Amino acid sequence: MIASRRSPLHNELQRLAPRWLNVQGMAVPARLAQESESRPILLSDVSFLARVGLKGPQTVQWLAGQGIAVPEQINSWLTLPQDGLIARLGTTEFLIEDGPHGQITAALKPVLRSGIAGVYPVLRQDAAIVLTGSEANSLLLETCSVNFMSFPLTERRAIMTSMVGVSVTIVRWMRNGLPLYRIWCDGSFGPYLWETLLEAAHDIGGGAIGVATLFPEWKLGGQ
Repeated sequence: MIASRRSPLHNELQRLAPRWLNVQGMAVPARLAQESESRPILLSDVSFLARVGLKGPQTVQWLAGQGIAVPEQINSWLTLPQDGLIARLGTTEFLIEDGPHGQITAALKPVLRSGIAGVYPVLRQDAAIVLTGSEANSLLLETCSVNFMSFPLTERRAIMTSMVGVSVTIVRWMRNGLPLYRIWCDGSFGPYLWETLLEAAHDIGGGAIGVATLFPEWKLGGQ
């Protein structure tokens, strides 16, 4: 399997005996040895998803011109077609992430590279982690100062906070009746964050799971 990109968590995942897939040019842990969906906490690496950051005084107007809906409130997010999302991290700063079959970031990146007055690309080399399960909020309370259950899900907040000493951005929604959290951090801190969360999850009976098991509806290659 030849991959042009590498997850910041690759070495940590390799120790979990994954079955790899090549998705969007990255080796993706589709399934892991001895994984179980019934555990109360599940962690999965989704660093392979394509994302782009951008900011600048003309960013809101430019995104609207590209047909992309923009969250009205700072520190909030909206869904995009094909399982994508857009998070507003500041007055004029945004994170856009595609689902595995989305094409929005692929269309935006070459335009951003060509140069747009008042719109500037922001390098995103994130480790991206999904946290879900019936005890997911217990793990967050142990590792993060924010109680995500204290505010309505409908507010769609994008929380920028610290988790075990690592700066992270977190969004929450419900999936199959359970809370699901998407967590982004700088890729250089990804291995530490992953290992720390996984150790804490093990203490509560949780564990890691491959992305193709967690998201079968994504129909990744070979599934």
